[in-house]
Amino acid sequence: MIFVLALACSDQAIHTIEDGVGGDGPQIDVSPEVLDFGELGADAEPVIKTFTIASIGTQPVAVEDITFDGEGYNSFHLAQDWPGTLKLDVGESYDVDVVFEPWGNDEWARALVHSNDPDTKIWPVELMGSAVVPELDVDPDPLDHGQLGIGCERENTATITSVGEWDVTISAIEVTGADFELLSAPALPLTLAPGETTTVDMRFSPSLEGSTEGALVITSDEAMGVRQALQLGEGVVDGDFVDTWDIPEGDPPSDIVFAIDSSCSMSGDAWNLVNNFEVFINELDHYTSDWQVMVAAEDDGCNTSGILTSSTPAYKEDFQNAVFFAGFFADWTEALLTINRVSIEETKGGGCNKGFLRDGALLHIIDVSDEPEQSVEMGGLRWDENVQAIWDLKGDPSMVRISAIAGPIGTSSCAAEGTGYAEAVTATGGVFLDICTNWATSANMALLAEASINQSTYLLSSTPVESSIVVKVNGNKRTDWTYDATRNVVVFDADYPKSGAHIEITYSGVGDCD
Repeated sequence: MIFVLALACSDQAIHTIEDGVGGDGPQIDVSPEVLDFGELGADAEPVIKTFTIASIGTQPVAVEDITFDGEGYNSFHLAQDWPGTLKLDVGESYDVDVVFEPWGNDEWARALVHSNDPDTKIWPVELMGSAVVPELDVDPDPLDHGQLGIGCERENTATITSVGEWDVTISAIEVTGADFELLSAPALPLTLAPGETTTVDMRFSPSLEGSTEGALVITSDEAMGVRQALQLGEGVVDGDFVDTWDIPEGDPPSDIVFAIDSSCSMSGDAWNLVNNFEVFINELDHYTSDWQVMVAAEDDGCNTSGILTSSTPAYKEDFQNAVFFAGFFADWTEALLTINRVSIEETKGGGCNKGFLRDGALLHIIDVSDEPEQSVEMGGLRWDENVQAIWDLKGDPSMVRISAIAGPIGTSSCAAEGTGYAEAVTATGGVFLDICTNWATSANMALLAEASINQSTYLLSSTPVESSIVVKVNGNKRTDWTYDATRNVVVFDADYPKSGAHIEITYSGVGDCD
C-alpha cells in the first residue's frame, strides 16, 4: 500500500484556546484519548486520524516527543516527522496526525505524548484498528533449543501459519547464527491461504560454551516484509578433564605381527624382508629387548613361526622359514587384514596364538603385499571393520598400529595401489612404504622399529570439545598432533613421546547429547 500524504505545515496545526483552564505551571490536555481507525479492506489506503495536544496551564508546555508502544505499534506512525521539542504557549494547541497502515488484522497500540507537565509526564492515546491483510505467525517464537553438549546436534521444527484474512506469499526462508542450520523448507515461492501452514526443520549444533542466538528469517508480502523468529540455545560441557600417561623407562613391551602376501609375484619382496629382518631387529633393540614377533599368514590366523623373542635361539632362521612357507595354501593371502584380525582372535582363550597379545604392549601389524586389500572381494569385512575388530580385541585403539609395504595410492609404478592397507595405516598412525622402491633400507627398517615401540596415539577418558584440547609432553605444549574422533584419540604427527616421558592432555568434555 503505497501512498502520498499531503501534510500541513506545523504552524497550521497550532490553535489558540481559552487561557488558564488547567492547573498552575505547564499543563497539557490530549483529546480524544481513543482513536478508532475502523476496519480497512484488503486494498484500502491507509487511514489518518487526529488527536490534539493543548496547553491549558499557566505556563507554556514543552512537548518533547511522541512514541508508540503496544502489540501493534508497527501499524501506526506519525504522518509527519516529529519536529523535536514543541513549545506550546498558554492557550495554544497542536494537531497530531496518526497514520494506520496495518501490519496485522486486529491491531492495538498507544501513542505516548511526553511533556514537561509535572502531573502527566506521559499521556497515552489508545489506537485501535482492524484490516484484511496478509499476515504470518511462527510457532514457537522464540524457539529455545535448550542446553546441548558442544559438538552434539538437536533438530527442531517451527510451524509457519497464515493468520491473516488474505493470501500471503513467502519468497525466502533462511536461518542465521553460526550454530543454527536450516535442514528442510518448502519449495518457494509458496502462497498460503488464510489458516494454511507449512513447516521448517532446523538443527542446533553448539560450537562454543555459553548462550547463543540466531533467527529464522522469512521474507514475504506481509506488511513487515521480513519476519524474524528468534532461535536460542546454549552449549554446555561436561566438566574439565586431565588425562596423563607416564611412559616407563627401560624396555617397553612390543608385540609385532608380520603377514606376507604369498602370491608368486611376491617372492622378491619376501627375500627382501628375510634378508633385512636382522636390520629391523637391530633397530628394535635400540628401544627394547622386550619384543615378540610372529608370522601369521594362514587363513586360520595361526602363526607359522612360533612366538619369537630376543631369547629364541634361532629366531632369524625361524622367521625366514615362516616367511617362505606361511600362506602357501592360503586363499585369503591377498586379504591380509582378515588374516590380521583372525590372528589376534586366536590370541584369546585357547587359540593357536595364545600368549602373544600382552597387556601394556603396543601391537604392531606389518603387512606386505603388491595387491590391494581384498577382504570384501572374498566375502569378508571392509578394511575399517577389520581394523575396528582389532581395536576391540586389543581393548585400546591407541595401542594398535598397522603398517604396510604396498603400492602407494595414485603413484604406484610396479604394483597395484594398496587400497585398504593405505587407509588402515592412516587410521592407526602406522608407516607406509612404497613396495616399488628399495623399501628394505636401514632407514626404513628403523622407521618400522620405531613404530613398534613409540606410542603415537593416546586414548582419552571422555569425549572432548576438540577446540579445548591442550597437549603437553614433559610440561611443554605440543601442537604437532591431531584429534581422531573415530577412536577418541590424540595422535602425534611425529617425534613421538619417548621412554620416560610424561604426557598430559587437558580438555573440556562434551556435554549430554540426549
